[in-house]
Amino acid sequence: MSFRAHLFIIASRCSKLYTLVTENATRSKNEEERNIFTLVIDNTDPVVFEKILLYLYTNKYQWPNKEYSVPTNIQECQQIDESLLLAKKLGLVSLGKLIRSILSQHSDTIDTLLYSIPEVCRFDRNSFKSLYDVSLESENGSIFQAHKCMLVARTDYFSSMLNSNAWLEVLL
Repeated sequence: MSFRAHLFIIASRCSKLYTLVTENATRSKNEEERNIFTLVIDNTDPVVFEKILLYLYTNKYQWPNKEYSVPTNIQECQQIDESLLLAKKLGLVSLGKLIRSILSQHSDTIDTLLYSIPEVCRFDRNSFKSLYDVSLESENGSIFQAHKCMLVARTDYFSSMLNSNAWLEVLL
């Protein structure tokens, strides 16, 4: 199974995964996909890795059952255990704390707990300048470099502009 992710998000949220990608991944030979890397992660359940990626993007962990209750079957227990191990391997301390805190609480307080974790998902536009993939020019001629994935995710204006070829600005 394969997953697509933005290198900027990975670099901003998980330095160990970013290092794995940049040091061990193979880059696509297709010119149109030159910024696509392939990284094989052995002995990792794809469902668990998808949960880790979701956490990197949203700062939320997708619990195996919708009630956030204590796992009731072996598969749910294995997913949680593998998530804890992968979080530790990738240095995601806050994710490990989140999972352990959910496990240690009663099911009626878990919903409240999920939204009380103090860590906020923040990105710095000036980080990872080598990953800039958009240039914006202001009316006074100043040019700003940016990360397309952040512009698209944070504003409807840029999402509309950059996700279609209908805008002249995209083609320039």
